[in-house]
Amino acid sequence: MSQIQSRQGKAQSSAHLLQQPESSLSVLYNKTRILKEIEKTLNESMPEAFQGFYRVANYHNGTLILFTPSAIYVTRMRYHQKRILSILKQHIDGLSKISVKVRPPEPILTPNKPEPRQLSQPIKNKLAQIAAETNHDELKKILLKMAQKTD
Repeated sequence: MSQIQSRQGKAQSSAHLLQQPESSLSVLYNKTRILKEIEKTLNESMPEAFQGFYRVANYHNGTLILFTPSAIYVTRMRYHQKRILSILKQHIDGLSKISVKVRPPEPILTPNKPEPRQLSQPIKNKLAQIAAETNHDELKKILLKMAQKTD
């Protein structure tokens, strides 16, 4: 049987990790902050008819990758891409290209609630009969409640 080896070093606080520029948490935080700033700039630069239909997915090697819910908005972006690219270049160093990909929104899943079972009249009569024959008060009360339940 193998033994579990303990980790070397102590756990570090997230604040400490964020202060270290080379830590993976700090790198992730900075990338997220930059992408949020780019998204804000994008939304401010877009024509009003385009706002809200594009999300910044990534910025890598001079390419801004956007997600949109429909291919219609990919086509619309192609018509206005040069103008939007020139506006964004003023705010984003090294930007050379915009790539738009279709990413439909995630469906909102709601749990299916089972439909309540309906008791037939013969079953209700049988429950009432059993309730009349039992001596257990609590059980009798529950059986009568079930027998009287309306559809």
